[in-house]
Amino acid sequence: MTRHLDPTLRHDFVMLYDVTGGNPNGDPDNGNAPRVDIETSQGWVTDAAIKRKARNFVAELKQGEDGYGIHVSEGVALNAALREASVELKMKPSKKRSKADQDKVGSLLCEKWWDIRTFGGVLSTGDNPAGQIRGPIQLGLSKSVDPLFISDLTITRVAVTDEKELEKMESGEGGKNREMGSKSLVPYALFRTPGFFVPSLARRTGFNGEDLALWWDTLQRMWSLDRSASRGVTGCRGIHVFSHSDAFGSVHADKLFSAVETKAVVEPPRTYGDYEVTVDRTKLPADVTHTFLGVDGDVKILE
Repeated sequence: MTRHLDPTLRHDFVMLYDVTGGNPNGDPDNGNAPRVDIETSQGWVTDAAIKRKARNFVAELKQGEDGYGIHVSEGVALNAALREASVELKMKPSKKRSKADQDKVGSLLCEKWWDIRTFGGVLSTGDNPAGQIRGPIQLGLSKSVDPLFISDLTITRVAVTDEKELEKMESGEGGKNREMGSKSLVPYALFRTPGFFVPSLARRTGFNGEDLALWWDTLQRMWSLDRSASRGVTGCRGIHVFSHSDAFGSVHADKLFSAVETKAVVEPPRTYGDYEVTVDRTKLPADVTHTFLGVDGDVKILE
């Protein structure tokens, strides 16, 4: 087994992905414009957005398979899963359960639901609480390498929404024959996402080696199910996994992340080829293995 597939070891990783002609993560409080750091103009993508892509991909890939349900999904009441688990364990509804009983419900939920086993969840709601579960996979906010240039485009639609407008047009009384709107996008942006795998939390949720292999595969391929006009062309450019020799590690994650250097060699950058991506091996301790997971399934292990 290669180190990056070993769930007993600590793993810190950096995922690189880019977007061309799209909106990577709209902010509903700002007209759905791309999220930016107001001081640096660098783009943000929330961890929730990345997890949503992962959930959708696993739901399709593992559809119908036991142990791969998705708890946080559209059109589902979250408390229903807690109630069903309690019924299966023959527990009566109670908002004041003992820690031991909550753990029993939580263990069953982790067994059934992939996203709880992976990301954890707040399961303390309703009459069948299971406490709060911390998942072994944790993600930071994605940040663009360079400041974003945001374009606001005016778009038109040769159709009307209201039937009254159509009646006016047909009767010659006027009316508008098209609708206008706008969309925000970035011409190009390269993003970095920091991530962490904690073995002790994996033991608690039952997250195993198969789950870890699925996670790396999901990060590489989940973008194929997230296509839309607003997203543009978005996809993974590679994952740098730093695997320690034990469950605790010997160096801070920031030092490992800083070893992955991304520098634009063409200004302004408009493709991934306009960047030079290097790894400074001098920043990596001898007991840390660097594995590069490429977008074509390539795995390069650099001791």
